[in-house]
Amino acid sequence: MDRYKYFLIHDRNKQVTYGECIKWRCGEFDSIKQSDITIGLKKKFIARFIVSDKRVDLINKEKKHIRINEDISFSYEENYKDFITQRSDEVVFNPLIDRCSSIRMFIGHQMTSSNLMSWIDKNKSLLEEINSRFNLDLQNRHELINSYSYYEPTRIIVNSRFIDKPKHREDRLPTKLKVKFYDEFNDYSQASYTLTGYCEGKKLLTKEGKISEIDTLVDFDKSPDELETKIIDKGSTIYNSKHGFLRSINIKARVYGNSVNLENGSNISKYADLSFNVGRK
Repeated sequence: MDRYKYFLIHDRNKQVTYGECIKWRCGEFDSIKQSDITIGLKKKFIARFIVSDKRVDLINKEKKHIRINEDISFSYEENYKDFITQRSDEVVFNPLIDRCSSIRMFIGHQMTSSNLMSWIDKNKSLLEEINSRFNLDLQNRHELINSYSYYEPTRIIVNSRFIDKPKHREDRLPTKLKVKFYDEFNDYSQASYTLTGYCEGKKLLTKEGKISEIDTLVDFDKSPDELETKIIDKGSTIYNSKHGFLRSINIKARVYGNSVNLENGSNISKYADLSFNVGRK
């Protein structure tokens, strides 16, 4: 069962300033309730959250116009399709922080740089409210202003962990990595994976297989500092991630103790500066 989750911000004339729709296939623990919530914002803007069992956005390709829920409008000049990865260097905005996703993005009228900055300055209080309430930073993601996007996430989760972590004071790094694939709805039984480990930018080892294996063990000769995962289904990339492994954390802190009264009558607090590492350097 699919649900279409809309998040829209529009002005008093019901013209979209920012919009997104996520096609979400519901699992056992997902809510299937439909809803339509309206929240008033500064500058007489409106935030709208709609959850529906069917799409409520109608796209008129000839007129380059989208009508949402019959009363909200968005006119676009161009549109494109893309694929959003889970790579650490990914720059495309993704409201689904833990999923790869296909995206179709519609771009409205583009303001000149000076007009855009003028609009941002004029609506600073509104944009700050949007960021504070919805964690959407339009002040720094200018490409999202005057846009509408449709997301269809890949319902695969990939987890990886080392299973040979060194014991206390053991002078080595882990090399045995266990990778688990979760195909949430068993839609990709024939999909194949490629795992590649890197150390200081150089390839260590590449392993291939089917995600239907559920989990796999990769035994590296040298401990990797990055892992790249690609999943291909029917010739198309449906999952792509690349991330590093955290080796250590350096913690610096200042611990305050009791205060001390000086002879001149002033009062100061005693403190101690601490610095230590968790993990290996």
